[in-house]
Amino acid sequence: MELKDRSKRQKVSVDNKLKWAFDIGATFDYQQNWLKDESKYKLCVKARQIGMTTTISIEDLLDAIFNDEFVIINVSPSQRQSDRLMWYVNKAFHRIQKILGESIPLLTHKRDGMVFRHGSELWSLPNNPSTVMGYDADRVVIDEAGIFPTTEGRQIYEATMGSLAAKDGGMSLSGMPYGRGKFFFDQFEAAKKKENDFSLHEINWTERAKQDPKYKGAVEQQRQYLSKIQFAQTYECDFIDENIVLFPFDLLHSCVDSEIRLISGEIPYKSDLPIFFGIDFAKKQDKTSIVAVTKNGDRYKVVMIKNIKDNYHKQLELIVKLNENLTPQKIYIDETGPGVPMLDFLTQKIGSKVTPISFSAPIKERLMIDMKNMFVDGRIKLPEQMDLIDELHSIEKSVTDHGTTRYLAPRDEGGHADMAFALSMAVNQLEKTDFRFCII
Repeated sequence: MELKDRSKRQKVSVDNKLKWAFDIGATFDYQQNWLKDESKYKLCVKARQIGMTTTISIEDLLDAIFNDEFVIINVSPSQRQSDRLMWYVNKAFHRIQKILGESIPLLTHKRDGMVFRHGSELWSLPNNPSTVMGYDADRVVIDEAGIFPTTEGRQIYEATMGSLAAKDGGMSLSGMPYGRGKFFFDQFEAAKKKENDFSLHEINWTERAKQDPKYKGAVEQQRQYLSKIQFAQTYECDFIDENIVLFPFDLLHSCVDSEIRLISGEIPYKSDLPIFFGIDFAKKQDKTSIVAVTKNGDRYKVVMIKNIKDNYHKQLELIVKLNENLTPQKIYIDETGPGVPMLDFLTQKIGSKVTPISFSAPIKERLMIDMKNMFVDGRIKLPEQMDLIDELHSIEKSVTDHGTTRYLAPRDEGGHADMAFALSMAVNQLEKTDFRFCII
């Protein structure tokens, strides 16, 4: 088929598109169902690693190729995520050319998009309402819609809706269920009640597990390390009530710095700023987590995250190596449980910089409230590391029968917020006497 021939390009059937999508990588039933759905408005709430970014990139590409002057705008929460989506588009672009046996003529091919000779355009943009408003689109796709902070998300949603008016375009929303009270949750709820025009696709992890035994095994293993809340949100399409958690998603996402590039710790790392470690040692099935931060005045930035599920000898070897490569000023460890023998060994090997923290209920409360205050003040910067953000979000507030507030990471299936507690130790303010409560 000669793509330069407009009439032939427009005669391509839906079945052919689905076949090419399958050959490019949309092989699961739920991916094909999304592609078959010709609704003007579509909404997908999905589990992690379900392959919807691949599906959206393939759908974008095929519609741009087989329609004249068809403009598609993808909007993502950050530059990194918009670059990632465009990487999937480029991957699909090379595959479809091989399948068709010919090159697809382009006028422009940039980091953020491509313009086809037959007038179609495909763009992948970061979170910026004013940029989106500059386009007249046939379709807007808001990818990872659940991650957008509340205010910014609504601004993007309204701006993109405005860009559809001139061409009577459509919209697709796709994302994981990160909290209620956002535009994504509102549209999801309305779609369930049939109060809007979005066709609804709920893709639980079991949908992929039916066709992918390897994925099924990986998720079942994850269940051992995640709390019920985390697992429900990450894999079962469950929007969690933010009122029961200590660190709401909006707060955490406001502290994310997309420019942070985590270091491996495997080679020497020199920093002009002091470095601090927090280490939460494994308890039975949990992982040992090591979080490193730099400190600039009263501000902290996460620069390394290590998770280990190995014997204690291997863990100790790694910690000694990380100490040599990063030369932290302090290494804070939980001295309760498995931390007791670790403390003795590390003190002998490394010295007085190894500092124990007893995880009693009052100390844990102090660590959590201090860290909450620091997030509120914008004094901790996080990388775009959803595992860490999910763990922080899993920490719940609860009140005992005696009226005492407690901060817990549920361990219902062996899960535990190891990285979150390691971070709380790395940034701890226990030496300060001006302890400040916060209203949460």
